[in-house]
Order: sequence, then C-alpha cells, then structure tokens
Amino acid sequence: LTGKTTIKNVWFGEVFLLSGQSNMAWTMGSNMNGDLGNHTGRYVPTPQTDPDTYLSYVSDSKERNEEIKNYVLDQLDESTNDHLSIFKIAVQSSSSPVYNQTEPAENVVGAWRTSDFESMYDFFAVGCSFGLTLQSLVNVPVGLVGAALGATFVPTWTPEDIYASSKESFAYGGDLSSDACNRAGRCYGQYISPIAGYKFRCAVWYQGEGQPSRYAESMLKLIEGWRRDFGYELPFLIVQLPRYGENDTLPDQYASMGLNMPSISLTPFQIREEQKKITEQATKCTYSVNVDLGDYDELHPYDKKPVGMRAAYKVMEYFYGMQGIWSGARLDRAVLEGSKV
Repeated sequence: LTGKTTIKNVWFGEVFLLSGQSNMAWTMGSNMNGDLGNHTGRYVPTPQTDPDTYLSYVSDSKERNEEIKNYVLDQLDESTNDHLSIFKIAVQSSSSPVYNQTEPAENVVGAWRTSDFESMYDFFAVGCSFGLTLQSLVNVPVGLVGAALGATFVPTWTPEDIYASSKESFAYGGDLSSDACNRAGRCYGQYISPIAGYKFRCAVWYQGEGQPSRYAESMLKLIEGWRRDFGYELPFLIVQLPRYGENDTLPDQYASMGLNMPSISLTPFQIREEQKKITEQATKCTYSVNVDLGDYDELHPYDKKPVGMRAAYKVMEYFYGMQGIWSGARLDRAVLEGSKV
C-alpha cells in the first residue's frame, strides 16, 4: 500500500451502552411535547367521577407540562458539547419484517453524532441527562450508544442459545410468543449482537414494566449472555423502576396484548425487589434508586432528568470510586410489630 490516510476527530474516553424498553427509548423530543394537558393513565380523574379534582388536575398538568418543556429547552441549549457523542441504533417496530429474520444482523444502522440541540432532541431523554452529567464529572470524552424498544421483555434482548436447554426459563411464551418482537433473541440478534465485542465502560439497563415473573432470573441470563459474547465482564447499572399510581400497581392489561402472557396485576415494588436481587447475585452490577420519581397517572414519567443524573452519580460512585455522592435510600431491614411493619 502506498499513500497516506488521515483519520480525524479521534477520541479517547468512555463509552456506555443504553438499552431497555420505552422508558429508556423515550426521547427529549417526546418530553418537549409532554402529555399535551391530557394524561391517560388509569388514575386520571374525570369530570364525572371527581369534578373538583379533575379541574385541579388539568391546571396542575398544564403547569407541569410548561415546567418540563422549559427544562428540556434549557438542557438542549446546554447540550452542545464537543466531547459528548451519541450513536442511536435505528430499531424498528414489532410489526417490521426484521423480526422474521432469525439470523443475527451483521451491521447496525446509525452513525456517531456530536452532541447538539438537533441530535439530542432525537436521543434518549434518560441518556441525555446521563451523558451530560457524567461528562461533567469524568472530564473526558464520553460516547453513548443507544438501543431500546418499547414493550420488549428481557428474553428478546438475550442470546437465543442461552435458553436452548431450558425453554421453561423463558417468560411469556418464549420463542412461541405471538408477538414476533419478543421471540427468543430477536432484539439481541438485530441490535446487540452486531456490536458485541465493543469495549463499553458499562451497560445501563432501564426496563421491567410488565415483566411479572422470574425477572431476576431472566436478567441474570441476559447478563451472562452479553458478557460471554462481548468477551469480558461487562459492568451493568440497573435503573430502578419508579413508583406508579396511588397503590404502586401496574395495569392488568397484558393478557390482551397477544403475548401469551397470563392476566396479571403486578407491582413495581416487586420488580424493584427483583432488581435489587440481580445486583446481589451478579458481580460488577449495581442499581440507581428512583422510587420517588414516578407519576400517579402516567407509566412514562416525563421528568427523565433526575433519572439520568442518578444513574450517572451511581456510575461515578460504584465504578469510579467517587465518594460523597447522593445515591438514594435502600431498605436495610423491616420489623413486624403487631399489625404494623
């Protein structure tokens, strides 16, 4: 070979993988729109059921939307950063033919983009907050690779062969699921497998709503498979589910979603306990506390900024050894006294 090749804009720093379902995939642009003054959660009051609360709710909702829009605009204005880059893997919906492809993809669709108003507007809201906070703390270039898709469960993000000898370990019907998106290893094969081997500092995982059984077991399988295929002990940060609704219970809706799932009504508390169990059983794995960041009327809380900030703080505390960082409360013990705990 003769001649000269020039490679420009080469960075040396930290790269993080962001993955999960809709609360991770939620973009800054979605936050800008807010709920348009009309939340549709199961706990929303109506003029018929509670007219006084409804009027107050509508007023509070509009005020909250304006606050969220203003902070998103401020964050987007601050996002121009020559040392923060994002790579959003282009994922497709569950109705796409991509899920009929049983062979893993060889390439991913996407490109590195420097952080600015335009690129951040279309990027994960949690990821934006995480990246900007982390970059300010580590003071080195930071890259964020995002691959997330709403209404997906752990098995679809797990290498298919991990379950080959124990199909019963697959929740929700496994590879027999009527939802092609959630069949064995589909999202893993299309979005994670092509980047397996890349050296990430940490994987940040935000998922769990609607996953009623064996959640810790499923996630431990995912972590096992990712680490095997990436070729090193990839660290994991689990983003804890926030509280939802007046009694911390998710809608009993999954039997109608065509996922071969039982009719269930679970609590985010149960999932949070499973998430804690994961960190107790897996090495190089921790979680950030978000129990106080939920909405009573919306499964997708619009204020993603503190979620991303807390994830960044936990990374700094757990993986960088930074001291004196607020990390949120963890249950130490519970004492039963009569009818009270």
